[in-house]
Amino acid sequence: GWEAVCDAFAVCLSLLNAARDAPPGGISAALVAAAEAASVAATQRFVEEHAAVLAAQLHVVVPRLCAVVERGAEARSRVAALNALAALLPRPFLQQARLPVPAAASAAAADGYRQLHPHRRQLLRTLLAACDDRKRVVRQLAASVRTALLL
Repeated sequence: GWEAVCDAFAVCLSLLNAARDAPPGGISAALVAAAEAASVAATQRFVEEHAAVLAAQLHVVVPRLCAVVERGAEARSRVAALNALAALLPRPFLQQARLPVPAAASAAAADGYRQLHPHRRQLLRTLLAACDDRKRVVRQLAASVRTALLL
């Protein structure tokens, strides 16, 4: 059940990354941007509602969300990806950084941190780069999520 959903989720993110890397004449930029925005918004909702289920798939989800944060075509896509990454953080981390806490956020700080720890270096590198984004909303959210991760 949930493994199939997580696999489909990973395939969706892979296709999104492949479409973004397509040659300029292959797929229109507007279509890629629209698909990216819709896909990342759906991803954000899925992560917020089912963060515990995704724990086993973090090795796929985190790199894909980081790719959207780094190379997202639109600011709303980058913001949605940052919100999805924030939803993966344990509840106490989000509360200390004064970020909104999704209903499904992990309540156990040790478990949530233990699951994300292998991805910490990649997350910090991505969030640091996002702190230099051209859009203020992306910079602010990246700084808040980075603060939550460092706490």
